[in-house]
Amino acid sequence: MNRLLIEEDSSNQFNPWSYLKKLVLKVVLNVIYPICIIVPTASIAMICWSNGSGSLLTWHLFLTGIGFHLIMPTGISSLRVLQPLLLFASCTRKTIHWLLQSVASAFAVTGVVLQYINREMKHKHNHFATVHSIVGLLSVVLVVVSLVSGVVALLGWPKLRQFVRPAWLYRIHRAVGAAGFSTGMVALALAYEKRIFREHFFPETRFALTIALGVTVLVSLLGLFKKIASVWSNAVQSDGVSNPK
Repeated sequence: MNRLLIEEDSSNQFNPWSYLKKLVLKVVLNVIYPICIIVPTASIAMICWSNGSGSLLTWHLFLTGIGFHLIMPTGISSLRVLQPLLLFASCTRKTIHWLLQSVASAFAVTGVVLQYINREMKHKHNHFATVHSIVGLLSVVLVVVSLVSGVVALLGWPKLRQFVRPAWLYRIHRAVGAAGFSTGMVALALAYEKRIFREHFFPETRFALTIALGVTVLVSLLGLFKKIASVWSNAVQSDGVSNPK
């Protein structure tokens, strides 16, 4: 009986390290992460407003910027990172995820197509000649592949399950989706050095926007990193059990 009381008292002891970790996580998710999403998004919206809605470049910047920097990270983090804040069932969070990702993908693809048309109208036929445009095109391709693989995994077509296990479809979806999101944000970071941003923001401001972009990527993919760490840990443990010294 005394032993049980001692164990109960030890389990209720205050753990400063655990408390600090929870506090930091709350600050990151509730304060830093929203700021890193909202401030660059507002900056993009401000530039688009000042540039006028009659320019296709404006719509290219608006659609790709909002798609990659606002909608897509929200959709990604709704599954795992924001799980403690979204008091929904797992199926509801999955619905929110694929709805937001579908909208973000449509925004990104439409934005790239509009910029292609814009350059054609200006008789600039050297498409995808810069690092920004090449990375942007790669991100859109990856996003579309991720969207298709996600839909296939979600629907779980019986004929396809004969060839590919659903677990592998989800892994492909997560890996390609993370790559597409990351490359899209890299393309956006490269866009911060374009003339339209240089005319509105000082170098220090553009650097701060780039830092905010990096934080957004890291926090958005936090759930994926935890999943990889969990899989790696389980693999190491199973290998240790199967090959004891």
